[in-house]
Amino acid sequence: MEKLKQKHSSTWVMDNRGGVDQLNWINQNGEYLYKNPKKYLEETIALYQNKYLLYPVLYFYGFGSGVLYKCLLNNPNLKHIVVFEDDLELLYSVFSVLDFSNELKERKIIILNSEISNQDLEYLLYMKPFYNFLRIYDMHIHNEYYEKFENNILELNKKISEILKIIILHQGNDIKDSLQGLVQYIYNLPNMIKNPPLKNLWLMRNKKVKSAIIVSTGPSLNKQLPLLKQYQDKFSIFCVDSSYSILAKNNIKPDFVLMSERTHFSADLLKQNYENIDNNIVFILLTLVHPLVIKYLKNTNRDFLLIPYPTIFFNKIDLFGFGKSPSGGTVAYNALQLACDFNHENIIFIGQDLSYGEDGKTHASGYYYEDEELNDVEEKAIAYGGIGEVFTHSTWNTFRFTIQNYIANKKGFKFYNATEGGARIEGTIEKPFKECCEEFLDENLTKPFEKPSPIDKNAQDDLLLQSYKVINDNLEFCDRFVKEFELYFENLIQIENKIQSLEVFEDKKSLIIQSIKNLDFYKTKLDEYCKTFLYEFIRPFLQQFEFNLARIYVINPRTNEEWFDKNIAWVKDHIFLFEILIANIKMAKDEINKHLDPLKDEIRKRQLDNI
Repeated sequence: MEKLKQKHSSTWVMDNRGGVDQLNWINQNGEYLYKNPKKYLEETIALYQNKYLLYPVLYFYGFGSGVLYKCLLNNPNLKHIVVFEDDLELLYSVFSVLDFSNELKERKIIILNSEISNQDLEYLLYMKPFYNFLRIYDMHIHNEYYEKFENNILELNKKISEILKIIILHQGNDIKDSLQGLVQYIYNLPNMIKNPPLKNLWLMRNKKVKSAIIVSTGPSLNKQLPLLKQYQDKFSIFCVDSSYSILAKNNIKPDFVLMSERTHFSADLLKQNYENIDNNIVFILLTLVHPLVIKYLKNTNRDFLLIPYPTIFFNKIDLFGFGKSPSGGTVAYNALQLACDFNHENIIFIGQDLSYGEDGKTHASGYYYEDEELNDVEEKAIAYGGIGEVFTHSTWNTFRFTIQNYIANKKGFKFYNATEGGARIEGTIEKPFKECCEEFLDENLTKPFEKPSPIDKNAQDDLLLQSYKVINDNLEFCDRFVKEFELYFENLIQIENKIQSLEVFEDKKSLIIQSIKNLDFYKTKLDEYCKTFLYEFIRPFLQQFEFNLARIYVINPRTNEEWFDKNIAWVKDHIFLFEILIANIKMAKDEINKHLDPLKDEIRKRQLDNI
């Protein structure tokens, strides 16, 4: 068949010497998309029907002629193909020949540019089924023609891999960490109720100050301290817990000191008080902080309030006035949220390096744990100013992406990075701190700020009693879960042992199929339990379990032996799941009971009920 040239102005022309399976394209440089389109199609389809038959999502760089994707989507298991293609002329040419309107409309094919923003990628990857199969992500190069775009592919793959890591790490992986946050929340609950709610602070500070400075503890902070001291009365100053002692020693008085970590390690950051500045500070803590923090603050008469984090555990109690803050964010991220909630027009970062200093330091001089700094370098990031790179750590990079994503979604504010060092934070305007101080100061600002008041005693009493009832209801719920799932777990162990003892494959297969049906039933029951408070602390383990389970799900067995290995692995993994959940829910009940004493004591003290 003669070469057919399209009549539009594309840089690509079609070469179709046979049927659709031989469709080829030539660019203006005389380069063919395929050396042998028919052979390519046959071999590639065979590969994907074999190795990738059960994959619900596939990712490709390069759209090619599009014929491959038409063929692959005949597989009912494949729900979406994500294709990164930067050549719009090629897409225009292909779409003029092949109709992809249904595939695009139903999102079976999703075509993206390789320069897609992190925010848009994250939005896609959080959707089902993409989210459920994050751990099987792989970037497939359409064919050898696209190998010349190696740098683009590597940069894109790096960007996606970083986002995947952030999403997976954000889910957490430790039940004990989650449980620690929950039980410390319970322990701290009476102090939260007795102290001012965030709403009362918001009513006093909302739209009252033009600009805010968020002070972190990166290596560059020291050089900004003289200016911060000079202009401290012209801004709201939000200080992360690790910067508190540094500012105090330099006679700088922050308005708010924030803490959001649950560890004893973090608690000691507020152990030392500074009488010359403490009267001007409101310490803002997440309710999951270590109880020692509150002990330190109360013993030195420092003003504080506690902010609950979103939790199903207390969803039946009206804690709205006490605010809401995420449990997984960094303290600087929480300060950023609060600065926005108070509606400051300009929000300025200093000390937010998110990288090692030139001398290898991780924090400013005077940091409380200066002798215990990190010393492992895992990654690089674009430097402040956009020239060159700096050494960073995977955790700091995760923090950076979290801040960037928040800023990208926040309208009506101007964000300035006046760190003058460290890693670039996309979405911020890089501006010298001196210029920020001179340009954004609030000349009419009067300090110290007025302190908020607690809610009235009757409202406190009501919340204390409600809290106690909800906690007891949840303890009873723990008992029901353990009783039901222990019986099933013991039955599952017996079935697994019987499967292993059988010799005839068909007998094994029949018993495995029945076991998986039972698993599906109990997984449904587990999903129902996960709509309750139990999800608060089993979520990290459960989510990581599901991520890893996807790797078994997509295995395409070709022999009886491979089928058995895949499905017995599926059963064994669920035995492990139920064993871990039962043990940890028992532990949760014990830990909750141990941390109930402050709430019981407060109720008795107020003579509210007989406990």
